[in-house]
Amino acid sequence: MSGEPATFDPTPSSVGTGLAAVAALVTVGSLVGVLHGAVLAAVGAVAIPVAVQSGSRRAHAVAASFLFAGATVAGIAGVDPVHLLVAVASAIVAWDAGQHAIGVGTQLGRAASTWRVELAHTAGSLAVASAVGVVAYAAFTGVSAQQTIVVVVLVLAALLLTWLLDR
Repeated sequence: MSGEPATFDPTPSSVGTGLAAVAALVTVGSLVGVLHGAVLAAVGAVAIPVAVQSGSRRAHAVAASFLFAGATVAGIAGVDPVHLLVAVASAIVAWDAGQHAIGVGTQLGRAASTWRVELAHTAGSLAVASAVGVVAYAAFTGVSAQQTIVVVVLVLAALLLTWLLDR
């Protein structure tokens, strides 16, 4: 024993940060057809890993809001509904994975082996977001409404889902 006290590092693991970053990149990739939407989402994708590593839930929420803003702009511009749903679903997964990584880092610390719990949590989040996306797409194809109205409803539904996941 060296006699030095152990220090606790509450920052998130690189696994949690990476999962959030990958989901954010999927958001950007699904919006490449609309420049303004993709640029907004890219700002979020760059900021997500920085915000998660900082351990700040507020900074992470702001970074994730750029992902949602990019999806909203792309939806209003008329991006394909499938691409829009993928963008919103992956933005939700990026937000949730980052929030979870911050929480796990705060509770267990960076030195703990958390990859299994973080991967399982993100897989569950992806499954829920995918199911909601499939239902939303089915509703979109079954209802003859203007795309702008549908985009607003889908974004509001995504924000509600995000809020519910945070509870």
